[in-house]
Amino acid sequence: MMTKNWIVWIILAGLVLSCQAENKQQEQATEKESSEEKTTTNPAQNAQQRALEQAKTDKKLILQYLQEKNIDAESTNSGLYYKIIEPGDQNKKPGKSSQVSVQYVGKLLNGTTFDRSPTEENVSFPLNRVIMGWQEGIPKIGEGGEIKLFIPSHLGYGQAKVGRIPSNSVLVFDVKLLEVRG
Repeated sequence: MMTKNWIVWIILAGLVLSCQAENKQQEQATEKESSEEKTTTNPAQNAQQRALEQAKTDKKLILQYLQEKNIDAESTNSGLYYKIIEPGDQNKKPGKSSQVSVQYVGKLLNGTTFDRSPTEENVSFPLNRVIMGWQEGIPKIGEGGEIKLFIPSHLGYGQAKVGRIPSNSVLVFDVKLLEVRG
């Protein structure tokens, strides 16, 4: 009889432990789901936070560059900085959908040239097919004008690494606007 009581106690203890283990697994599953929900709602917030931090970093780098080079530039609400070298024909300014012909040199803040138009050749393209920094900056001059653009990464290529341009790079362009069509 004593053995049967021990067996019953062992079975009951096993059931209790089994129930406790099952409850623990359910708690862990609930915690995991809660954690996953937080993770799925946080990426957008995290991305926004990183974008704001990058914009602050870009602004600081641009201002430091302008100060070091003694360049007096203007800025826009978007964070684009520019220096008009030659205003050009103010009656022939491009719109965002205009076809433009330009000569340009693109550099990183450290002076590394990453792109340039072929020597003595014009490059033509619709303005709405280039980075936002160009779309915003080029219309500030007219045909025959020249501008220097200091483009924060969010108006350039952002987090993407493009060719020899590292991700989150501030870009500096010297642009001559040779012709505006449309």
